[in-house]
Amino acid sequence: MELTLDNLISFIKNKSYDEDEIFPSSIVRNDFNVEFDGDEVLYLFQELGVEFNVSFDTFNFKQYFLEETELCTLISFDTLFKKKKVREIEKELTIQDLFNFMENNKK
Repeated sequence: MELTLDNLISFIKNKSYDEDEIFPSSIVRNDFNVEFDGDEVLYLFQELGVEFNVSFDTFNFKQYFLEETELCTLISFDTLFKKKKVREIEKELTIQDLFNFMENNKK
């Protein structure tokens, strides 16, 4: 599929099963019916790479998403009693940011 902003939005809309409109300013991690973190985001980006012939080798996932191991600690005993704090996400990744990255990382 050709990499356009509309095609990217359509692809993500299909993966998130979201019936609401998706905008370039929509946040990838949590503006849809599915929250993308951990393995879910890795699967999504693998599919994006294949579908749009893009490399995510240099993408800093940790900057925008929680890792799978961090998600497991969300329900740990220490977290429930506030002894251990879950890492805060540094930045929010918008659809436009994702598109810009993909444009610059075509194979």
